[in-house]
Amino acid sequence: MDIHLRDETDGIEAAEQIYSRFAIPVIFLSAYSDQSLLKRAKYVGAFGYLIKPFEERELFATLEMALYKAKAEKERKQIEARLQQMQKMEAMGTIAGGFAHQFNNALTVVNGNIDLLGMRLPDDENVASCTQEIRKSVARMSRLTAQFLAYGRGGKYQVKRLSLSDFIGDVLPLIRPSLASAIEVKSYLGVDLYDVEADPTQLQMVFSAVLLNASEALADKGRISIRCSNSDITEEQGGKVKFPGLKAGNYVCLTITDNGKGMAAETRKQIFEPFFTTKFLGRGLGMAAAYGIVRNHLQLQKCPGS
Repeated sequence: MDIHLRDETDGIEAAEQIYSRFAIPVIFLSAYSDQSLLKRAKYVGAFGYLIKPFEERELFATLEMALYKAKAEKERKQIEARLQQMQKMEAMGTIAGGFAHQFNNALTVVNGNIDLLGMRLPDDENVASCTQEIRKSVARMSRLTAQFLAYGRGGKYQVKRLSLSDFIGDVLPLIRPSLASAIEVKSYLGVDLYDVEADPTQLQMVFSAVLLNASEALADKGRISIRCSNSDITEEQGGKVKFPGLKAGNYVCLTITDNGKGMAAETRKQIFEPFFTTKFLGRGLGMAAAYGIVRNHLQLQKCPGS
């Protein structure tokens, strides 16, 4: 872009708008190189500055450098955004875990006193009726606490080596009645899949949460596809670009897709936060628990490929 344009807006102002809106790198071409112009060009994030006249090789080298700098800048911003999101989720996980432990302690006291009351008044039907309702409420709160613990770091994990395809075959019939009958569910499980190391109970919670989330997005009609395939993660992919925090090694990729309308960008940013929900009714803990379980399994990795 030339710095001096015919319109009132000069090249530097135009370049600033182009880069801020579309992240397109701009190189300035000018016969002028005074300090005020150079200073303004620096502030708008110019990716090159060529003085007219210039050689073809100068233009080629400047373009190459501009594209390289633009790519590096984009990756830096992506890494920063991921780091901020990870720190945010880490803080929320710590809070959720602490809350869940305190809540569990309170529920233990309630359960203990219910037992004592039953022992002292074993033949009182009114007491038995009241304590039964209290026990039901405690059971519901215990399930809620389990989701908080899954999101935080307080959950107990019993890791086993298992076949993901066998796991899906066993668990899917249990979850299927919870999905709308008009929704078609198809499984495409690869052959010769690697075994995985995971807690089956926690993994079932993840599987159920994602399927239910997909089912609700389809408004009672549509298709859900479940796929499993081997995936070999390289050093370049793991921990740097595509899968931050993942060690290089052999993995099994579980993909669940639906043919619904999808999520808005703002929803995707908040989907794993506790209590975030797009539904009128709902606690917003299912996907948060799924996120926490997957994150905690990453921290349980003993070696690449586990």
